[in-house]
Amino acid sequence: MKKPILELQNVSLQYQNADASVSLALHEIHTSIHEGEIVSVVGRSGCGKTSLLMLLSGLMKPTSGEILYEHKGITTPSRERVIIFQNHLLFPWKTALQNIEFVLRARNFTGNLEKEAEKYLRLVHLEKYKNRYPQELSIGMQQRVGIARALSSDPKVLLFDEPFASLDGETRNEVLEEVFSVVRGLKKTMVLVTHNIEEAVYIGERILVMSGTPGEIVKEIQVNIPKTKNIIDMRYRPQYIRLEKQIRKYVV
Repeated sequence: MKKPILELQNVSLQYQNADASVSLALHEIHTSIHEGEIVSVVGRSGCGKTSLLMLLSGLMKPTSGEILYEHKGITTPSRERVIIFQNHLLFPWKTALQNIEFVLRARNFTGNLEKEAEKYLRLVHLEKYKNRYPQELSIGMQQRVGIARALSSDPKVLLFDEPFASLDGETRNEVLEEVFSVVRGLKKTMVLVTHNIEEAVYIGERILVMSGTPGEIVKEIQVNIPKTKNIIDMRYRPQYIRLEKQIRKYVV
């Protein structure tokens, strides 16, 4: 087995409310994520899934416990751990190509900017749209540019926060399948947060099932279903139906 790249050691997180009371968002999360592993985190709304990603990215700090990245405590955000939200957060005044060039400059890339940016657009099959502005692209295309931009920072870990939630069914499946194919090909470590069991199983090699508030990991499941080319093929397999029923006991 590959070495752990992320380790959560009895991590808890509290929020202070406006009335000075305290809410417990996460309670004693203890797990490891291995290099190159694709992990889905599934749970109902409000169970602390997004808070967990914020902690892994370094944008937030735990109230207690420790989070390690490559065996060292996480103290600050890093471009090695990139978080991708539902909203693509593209610069509307920059073209698809320029959005990616911006990230390449930030990481001090010294080669041919345009050629390198085109490489990342090619990964998501959008090189023909390189000179389009975000408002000239469909929602699905915007999200794919956002993912290409995240990849251009050359992270070791990709943290996805419900990235397909705003897409309609057909577009969602198309983007989901494409992203999964790209991430697998690049052998990146990936953590996907979702409330959608189908997404969690299709993407994940392992699933962390979270309870309600406060969020706890109540089940870890290894996904032993052979990966299909598209999500619809997986949906009707008996192994998927059994696994969905097992997960649904905890999240609905």
